[in-house]
Amino acid sequence: MEKAKDLEQLVKVLAENVGMGQSVRYELDTLAYGVLIDFLDISGEEYVYMSELTDNLEEKLKDWQLELIMNQREALTLPNEINPPRTGVQFEWMRDFANRSSKLCLFPI
Repeated sequence: MEKAKDLEQLVKVLAENVGMGQSVRYELDTLAYGVLIDFLDISGEEYVYMSELTDNLEEKLKDWQLELIMNQREALTLPNEINPPRTGVQFEWMRDFANRSSKLCLFPI
């Protein structure tokens, strides 16, 4: 779990991560936030869903993986969550952007 230095930075971090398809949990009072991931790649061949972590799994993990899991567990304690928009909504945003951009072009496509 991380903390933003101010509200502007928190909003930017939330927007960037949600825009990249990640769920984000946060708390406005402390400016704490955490980006949630769905699964962890343990070995390049073995994936574990974060919602199904067991305590004995920690024996197999590297230090950075343990740190990631600890951050995930901390983030889950934060009270607010923003989920990314559905894929269809994201495609609509891209379509609308492309349509507006082509109208601004001096040489229509």
